[in-house]
Amino acid sequence: MNTASDTVRGDIRRHRELGTKLRRARLIAGLTQARLGQQLGVTHCAVVQWETGRTAPRRARLAPLAAALGLPLPALLGDASEIDLGTISIALDAELLAEAQRTGIDVRASLHAFLCGLVHAARIQRARIADRPDVGLADPASGPQA
Repeated sequence: MNTASDTVRGDIRRHRELGTKLRRARLIAGLTQARLGQQLGVTHCAVVQWETGRTAPRRARLAPLAAALGLPLPALLGDASEIDLGTISIALDAELLAEAQRTGIDVRASLHAFLCGLVHAARIQRARIADRPDVGLADPASGPQA
C-alpha cells in the first residue's frame, strides 16, 4: 500500500529527474534560464525551480517547453537515456548558414568540434573544482548547505 509520504517522495524524485533533463537540454540548446523563461512567458526563477526539482512545469507548458529545447515531448518526459541528442534542433541564422556553405564549411563537423571543445573545457574546470573542495558547487539535490 502506498502512503502519502511514498507519493511525495516519488513526486520529488520525478521532479528532480525532470529538472536534470531540463537543465541538460537547456544548456545543449544554448539557452539561459532567463531566455528560456522569456520564450515560455515565465520568469527565470520558475525555470530555476524546475531545474532544481523544487517544482515542475504545469502540464500546459510541457509541449512548448520541449519545443523551446528542440526536443520531442516523449524524450523530455521519458527516461534520460531516451533523449536522442541528434533530434535537438538549433536555430541558425539563415544568411550565416548560407555563407558557411558557400565557403565550404562543414557546419555539422564544425559544431561537433566546437561541442567537443566545450566538453573538454568543462571537464578541466570540473577537475580544478574537485582539487579545491572549498570552492566546489553545491549539489542542488542534496539540499541546503549549512
